[in-house]
Amino acid sequence: MLFGVVLSLAILYIMYLNMTNAKIYLFQIPWQMIFGAVVIMYILTILVMLYARADIKNNNIISDIRDENI
Repeated sequence: MLFGVVLSLAILYIMYLNMTNAKIYLFQIPWQMIFGAVVIMYILTILVMLYARADIKNNNIISDIRDENI
């Protein structure tokens, strides 16, 4: 996730450099959006892990492996 944040900030800065000729605005890092994206990613990761854990708990692993090999 850290790589994605750094990469997105680099892309934002490159976009800002392209718009400096028009002098529309100053470069500002969107901290609220970055924080929101990080929180949403953690929530999604936790939900997927809880779903996978519940799915594994409700199924018999050995019978699932047998069904996959057929």
